Amino acid sequence: MRRVLFLIAFLLWVAATGWPQSAKVISENANLRGTPAASGKVVDTLPRATSVQVIKQAGSWFLVQAAEYVGWVHGNTIRLDAPLDISTADPSTLYSSPIAVPREPAPTPPVYVAPQRTAPARTPSSDRTYIRGPRGGCYYYGSSGRKVYVDRSLCN
Repeated sequence: MRRVLFLIAFLLWVAATGWPQSAKVISENANLRGTPAASGKVVDTLPRATSVQVIKQAGSWFLVQAAEYVGWVHGNTIRLDAPLDISTADPSTLYSSPIAVPREPAPTPPVYVAPQRTAPARTPSSDRTYIRGPRGGCYYYGSSGRKVYVDRSLCN
């Protein structure tokens, strides 16, 4: 029942929009992609002069039905066979080759700047003996007998 309803809805949509429309591949090899993006996974490669049925357009990408697969191809790789009926067509689909429409640049996300942490001012303690190591490090021996490294300026 669900399939029948889907088929009826699809046929009504096709009758209202004028799709699908036939087209031919004009590039040497057109990549049939899973999503309408250049980064989409390539499902199949269509050779030149392959006939496809255009189902939908999204920007410069067309959803087409090839012999085995349904996928997206870029508008620069196909040429529509017959012009659309202007009275029923969506204005964005009236051209056989897509027109580049400038987009507004994406807003840049705010940059998080971590607050600067400043070390508290250290003053040499009178009960500590600061030792300059052979490599220039500065340390003292704590109450537990372990070396405690400190800023080099305390050994000056």
